[in-house]
Amino acid sequence: MFQNILALLLVLDASALTNASPYFLGLGGSGAVTVTTTATVTVFQCGPSASSVVAGPSSSAPAAAASPAPLAASVSSLTSGGSPALTAAITNALNSVVSTLNSLTPVLNNIETLTTSLLASVGSLGNTVGSLNGLSSQSQGNLNGIVSQLSTLGTGLGNTNSLLNGIPGSAVNIPGSTQANQIFPLVRGLLTRLKTLVPQVTSLATNLPTGTNLGSLHSAVSGVQSNLQTLVPELDTSVLTSTQSQVLGSLYTDVQKLMATCLLQLGLVCTTFLLFSRGLSSPGEQSFSQEESTLVFRREDLQKLWKWEIASGHYPSGESIPKQVGLLESPPNPALPPKSRTVSPSRYRPPTTGSLSADTDTIGHGPKRTYLSPQSVPPHVAYPPRPVPGSVADLDVIMKHCDFSQGKYVRDCLEVLRVGAGLDNGQRTRRGSFEDWKYIYMEENTTSTTRHVVNQDPLQVPIYRPVVGRSDDPDAGLVLKSGAKWEPPLKLSPTLTHRPSASLPEPCDTDNPRLYHMFWTGPFTDKPYLALLSFLFTQNTGLHAPNPPSSVCRPQFWLWINPGPAASIPNPNALHDMFAQLKSSPWAAPFLHPRFKDVIRFKLWNTTEQLDGVPEIADDWRALRDTLFNSGGHIISVPEPEKAEETEVDEDGEGVANTTVKAKATDMLHRTGSKSSSEYDRLSVILSDMARFVLCHRFGGVYLDADTILLRDWEELWGWKGAFAYRWSRLEKYNTAVLRMNRGSALGTFLFRTALKNGLDFHPMSVSRYTKDAYLEGLLLRLPDALFDAAWLNTEEYQRDRPPQPYFTEFSDFFDTPMENSASPQALGFNGFFKGSYSYHFHNFWWKPFDPTRNWPDLGPQFSAGETALRKSAAEAEGREFRVDDAETVGDDKLDLDWAAVLKRTFEAYVRGERPNMYGEWLVW
Repeated sequence: MFQNILALLLVLDASALTNASPYFLGLGGSGAVTVTTTATVTVFQCGPSASSVVAGPSSSAPAAAASPAPLAASVSSLTSGGSPALTAAITNALNSVVSTLNSLTPVLNNIETLTTSLLASVGSLGNTVGSLNGLSSQSQGNLNGIVSQLSTLGTGLGNTNSLLNGIPGSAVNIPGSTQANQIFPLVRGLLTRLKTLVPQVTSLATNLPTGTNLGSLHSAVSGVQSNLQTLVPELDTSVLTSTQSQVLGSLYTDVQKLMATCLLQLGLVCTTFLLFSRGLSSPGEQSFSQEESTLVFRREDLQKLWKWEIASGHYPSGESIPKQVGLLESPPNPALPPKSRTVSPSRYRPPTTGSLSADTDTIGHGPKRTYLSPQSVPPHVAYPPRPVPGSVADLDVIMKHCDFSQGKYVRDCLEVLRVGAGLDNGQRTRRGSFEDWKYIYMEENTTSTTRHVVNQDPLQVPIYRPVVGRSDDPDAGLVLKSGAKWEPPLKLSPTLTHRPSASLPEPCDTDNPRLYHMFWTGPFTDKPYLALLSFLFTQNTGLHAPNPPSSVCRPQFWLWINPGPAASIPNPNALHDMFAQLKSSPWAAPFLHPRFKDVIRFKLWNTTEQLDGVPEIADDWRALRDTLFNSGGHIISVPEPEKAEETEVDEDGEGVANTTVKAKATDMLHRTGSKSSSEYDRLSVILSDMARFVLCHRFGGVYLDADTILLRDWEELWGWKGAFAYRWSRLEKYNTAVLRMNRGSALGTFLFRTALKNGLDFHPMSVSRYTKDAYLEGLLLRLPDALFDAAWLNTEEYQRDRPPQPYFTEFSDFFDTPMENSASPQALGFNGFFKGSYSYHFHNFWWKPFDPTRNWPDLGPQFSAGETALRKSAAEAEGREFRVDDAETVGDDKLDLDWAAVLKRTFEAYVRGERPNMYGEWLVW
């Protein structure tokens, strides 16, 4: 069936035919199709045979060809009934396509029965396909009739907004396939493209002047072939490219070409659904993605990992442990208060043997929780209250209100995050009880070493059932990585003791240091500058008092500087040179001020030193030196440095190193930072993928990508002792632009040993596979992207019916706010920027300044040297003379400021002493 529909579409689109090539077009009765050019001897064949040829002028026709009528026609003759042969060919092809589409009805019905969430989308698709059914009655065989039917199709497609809006929400929790959500964005794009093309065809068919060039309209959907073949491996087709489809014979009209594009897109949609439904037919079948397993640990080790993390207080969640882990008893959880079980116990009395279907809730025996409702106290409601020191965020509650998989909207999630933390100060409207939105709690003070004794119902112990035919293999059901051996039994360090903040002798928990890590390569720019300013503006650094409060644990920001290209060897004077460059940088020098020395630290990154500091890989990583830059299986080989270069660098340090960089600045191996989209520093990005796990495992804390801006105090996130990253937009994968891990944790041990056996690949998609294959996703919680990346879903055309504030359709909107929304940044300011989110991720744009008209650090007189230097260089670049005493006017500024400029100027005003931070605290020098 697939061959038939795609072959018919190929006939209409006739790929690879040149203007000068005579051609034959064959429609066999068995569904076989052959298209041959006598000049290039190009053949397309689908089906068992291609014997009958119904049209095509040439003296060198195959022997089986009848004497076909020439396919010569113009637009005018077509619309008046012109060539019977061409009309018949188009009509036959369209009827065959419609017949094939009609045969998809049972398949679509089967899809509808799989899940109620998919039912609405497929039902809407059925209405769209139903509008094609009218083509089956097409008997007049002329283009006017086709135009009429296409108009009907256009009307049907125009009513598919519910389908297009429903596809994202329907893309989750489909039995039998963990990648179901990947198919729907593709289908959505194809339908959107088809919806656009049909009106174009209708208009062109009635008003097309002869000779009109429609090449720009006849363009294939970007990535259709690669995406389809990734999602549906058995789909093996030659999807036409825009170049091929524009070199059709001169007798092949523009209207036909555009019609063929419409049908091709619709054919791909229906074919995709057909093959996809086959992958969903049985919930027990494997996903069609057929990704290779990455697992190298036995079940016994997976159980050790879970037990270690739970006992150390790193699992303060009520979610169940995956049954595939096979725990035979419920682990006691010191981070959960005593509570009833979430799964109703069975009355079944089990035999002594266990099974993999065991219920594995943890049993809480930790301190009780008191949920808070932070609010500013009138009349002091101009600024929100600081979070209570030692408070904890209940991420189970946040997941309940924010999980995209459950159809939750970013807009609603941000409201919960605002109200639950009192960030709606002075702006709260009465809406009834907010009890369900409370997500911040305090743990009671307990210094006792005895555990809470819970009177367990005897039926609350785990229930085990014997499984008929179950193998005695303790690792049954686990899939070992191909070609790998099981790892030796894990040896883990002693577990940690979970201690509520109220029971600590000092504000900071030594087992959970409050460190923000960031990695940077190349010259210091406005990007890490703004990240550091946002840290000072939002976090409880104690800079609002001459002496920091003794009851507050002050966070620190460690900015790791890689002094050269990612693949380079640092010279012996690297640390000295790093601070010399920072001191001379207008963007970095302000943060070397003594006032910031306790909260901002600059650290030198040395790859060798850092990897040697990870005991799990210290003895093995050098064997993978040639594949060290591995991103999702794509390896960039780095050649050994030449000895002459090494000697020169060792002898003369920075001078020779700079010469090398300048000579090879555009070479990917020698880039230091991304200067444009075409000169992207891919190696540094790959190195940072690994660096974040190294830093968190060695030192603990949170890693932030350098394109991150902090938007609120993270106090309650520090109180939650587990590990987390966040969701990759619509996909159930990790984005590690924000990564929290505990120092020396069992989870870290697992990740490094697994990555080592998978080529030291730390791309977030690969990390997603590591935890999924080992059933450890619960130990690295995938938080909703609303917390750290609230614009992402909107940029991918999701939830645009109810977007958050501000509404970005592209990440570039942050830097270049669309004109129709350009009043918002100045009118709303910082408080109108994704309020409730913990941070914002602007996704690269390293080369684009935050504030083009004031592209310098504007921090006041004490930091004026750097400002003057940059303003002078900007004036010289524009060919004008710079004077320090030149007065600026509002007329010199941009009329409507973009969001990026407003945030930069807001943070700078705090450092200048012109306004307090977001919590109403003034910087004290």
